[in-house]
Parts: sequence; structure tokens; C-alpha cells
Amino acid sequence: GDTKTYSDSIILDTYKPRTYAVRSSAWRATTKRAPYYKNLYMRQKALASKTSNKRKRKIYLSLAQKYYQRYRYCLKQIAAAPLYWKVKDNTDDVYVKLKIKKRTYSKTRAKRKQRYWDLYKLVKAKALRIKNRKMRRRYLNQARIYKRRYRSIKSTYYRHVKTVDYGWTAVNLVRAYIWRTNTPGTYKFYVYAKDRAGNPQRNVARNYLIIR
Repeated sequence: GDTKTYSDSIILDTYKPRTYAVRSSAWRATTKRAPYYKNLYMRQKALASKTSNKRKRKIYLSLAQKYYQRYRYCLKQIAAAPLYWKVKDNTDDVYVKLKIKKRTYSKTRAKRKQRYWDLYKLVKAKALRIKNRKMRRRYLNQARIYKRRYRSIKSTYYRHVKTVDYGWTAVNLVRAYIWRTNTPGTYKFYVYAKDRAGNPQRNVARNYLIIR
């Protein structure tokens, strides 16, 4: 009889997700506004206790909760900064993680950097004073090494603060994560993504967040 061969075509997904991040900034809440939000909270709470309409009571209580949250933010001087990000892919969903890092000053690195700068100036001064060409060349080479080490050391670095695990999330949508903190400074947030086929992101999107 006739023989037929069947071959199942396997399609491999090799397209990698692409991530995006938008720069953001926020101001910390001030303690001067705390009495204002406290009065609004007490007013909405009183209106909710007086009314007999369930719908109005629900609205008053939701507003009271909102004002109470802002009152707490003012007391603790908390800033609510939105981190906008987006992932593009040819699938329906991807696994997303956000990593937030804060710019930190290191005293140890600053001391090491200053030590190499002092050594560079000392050796450079010796090289300018000496008359022997061979010794001068040796001192200048050593001075270049100290200067290179001085430039390579950074007194500030970005320390990991938090990891936000979004899990499997729909793609091609602009989303925002509200980062709450009372510590001013410069932050960086990174967007990581992985699809169902296990392909990591094509690029790790990152951007700055400034809390004043």
C-alpha cells in the first residue's frame, strides 16, 4: 500500500522581550500639611457616621481612608513616586521583575581614592625634581599607575534596596509601580522580563528616580 510520512513542524520562539523604563521624580510630603489632611479625615468620618445612605457612607469612608493615608505620609515625610515601565513581546504575557537601587556614598572608597591621589602627587613631584632620566621615567610610570587607579575607583555606588516580583504580566501595556520611601536621594530601577519559552529580555531597561 501507499506509505505516508507525517512530520510535525516545531516552531521555536526565539524572540526576546524588549523592556522600557521612564525617568521619574517625586517630592516628600511635608509635616505642615498634616493638620489639613487630619481635618479632612475627621470631617469625612463625621459625615459617614451621620448619613443613613449606604452608598454615601461608602464614599465618605473611602475618602476618609484616602485622607488618613495622606496624613500618615505627611507625618513620616513619605514620597510616593510612580515607576513607569513597559514590556514588548510577541506573546501574551511575560514574567517581570523590578529591581530598585539607591545611590550610596562609601567612605572607604573615598579614602582609598584620596590615598591614590596623594601618592600620585607625591611621585609626580619626585619625578619633576630628579635629574636622572631613567629614574624620572620610572617615577612617571608609577605616577600614571596611581592616577589610573584613582580614576577607576568610584566613591559612590548603587546599593540594592528592593525587588518587586510582578509574576506573569500582560505585555504591550504601560504600567506604574508606586515606590514609597522617606529617604531622599537618587535611585535607579531596572526592568527584567522572561517569556514562556525561557528567553530573557533583549535589553535591561533602566532609568533614574529622584526623591527630593
